[in-house]
Parts: sequence; structure tokens; C-alpha cells
Amino acid sequence: MFRTGYSFKTAIGHLPDVAARLKECGWHEALPIADRNSTFAFTKWSKLAKANKARPIFGVELAVTKSLGGKKPITDHWTFLAKSSLRPLHDLVNAATRNSVKEPLLTYDQAMAAEGLFKIAGPAALLDNFASTEDVFIGLSPATPYGLIKGAMDRGHRFFAKSDNFYPRAEDLELYRMALGCRRAGIKQDLRRMAGDEGAIVQRAAHAIRRFAAGRRVRGRNGHGQRQQSDSEI
Repeated sequence: MFRTGYSFKTAIGHLPDVAARLKECGWHEALPIADRNSTFAFTKWSKLAKANKARPIFGVELAVTKSLGGKKPITDHWTFLAKSSLRPLHDLVNAATRNSVKEPLLTYDQAMAAEGLFKIAGPAALLDNFASTEDVFIGLSPATPYGLIKGAMDRGHRFFAKSDNFYPRAEDLELYRMALGCRRAGIKQDLRRMAGDEGAIVQRAAHAIRRFAAGRRVRGRNGHGQRQQSDSEI
């Protein structure tokens, strides 16, 4: 799933550019988007997908937290994909907007209770707050930490390779910086790794899963090596 320029104050990218980039990444029969806090691109995206003889896949990205009301809640951004109807997506955005006067926000319980959607947890997911179900996945992107992958595997979660893009192509970095006013040190390194390279994402996902499945020894906090699950145990 790609973010587009309809992820206001988060990402840039005209819809035709995003569609072209998705096709470059191997998406030919379907074109998936999931904008942060926004479904405004859906109508234009549907027409664009039809023009490209592809099926549109619609999603939205929303912040999820343990409980509402905190001054600085710890959040993770989940991606929700419509299974058949768009109504559950719109209802979820409405619920998130009603929860918070700032950024739209859901609780883990609300996210898990949403029906008619595939749910993909982000890189800051709190695994103790939700269980593994048939429509819940852990997103694998350049931002996913190794510890989360291991913890998710231990809990029986399944994985979903996804991008963490903020612009369509690497050469759009400077435009992104100017458009959103990003100037902090190290941003080039941080953002280039999230420019939407689906090949790198899939390779990282496969490498991470193979590493844990192969039963390599890793050094834990107590300094002792611990064997991970073998292929037959997964």
C-alpha cells in the first residue's frame, strides 16, 4: 500500500505518479493505496485504476493507542484495508475523528472490533494489546524493528509486506522536504529507506523470517544465547 498526496501533511504524490510507481514495483492487476486519516482519494483512484485496467484496493492509515485521554498517547499507525465494502473504512475514520480533537485516534479494542477489514499493525505495535486473528497482520516495512518481528512470531502472528513511503520515488525527496518543511539532520537517510522500494521490503521481510525460522542463536538481555523456533516449529 502506498500513501499519496491525500495523506495531508504526511506524504506527497500525485495519483498518476503513485499509480506509475506501483506498476514499476510489480503491481499490475491491483493498485493499493492507504492514506493517513484520509479517504479523499478514493473516487479519483477508482477511475485511475479502471483506466489502468487494474482493480483498486482501498485502505486508510489510522493511529491506534492503548487508551484515550492521555496528553501524549503512545501510538502506532495501523493500515486498514476494505474487504468488499468501503462503509467499514468510512465508519472507522468517523469513530477515530470523534475520539480526538487532534489526530484521529482509535483504541486497540476499537481497531480489533472493526469488521469487514484487514488490519495491519505498524512498527510501534504493542503486542500485548491484541491477539492474532485471521484478519490481523504485522506489517513488514523498512521501519519494522527486529524485536517486533520476533515477538510477533512468538505470538503466532502473520506478516504482511508493505511500504512506508512518504513520496513515490527517491528523487522526490527534495520536493517532499520543501513541501512539508522537513529539515532535521539525517532526514535523507531516514526517508530514502522509506521511498517505497517494494523489492527491498519483501527482501527484508523474507530475511527476517528466515533468520528466526532457521533457529539462529541471538544474544538476549541476560547475555545467554537463545535458540529461536525451527522451521518445523512454526
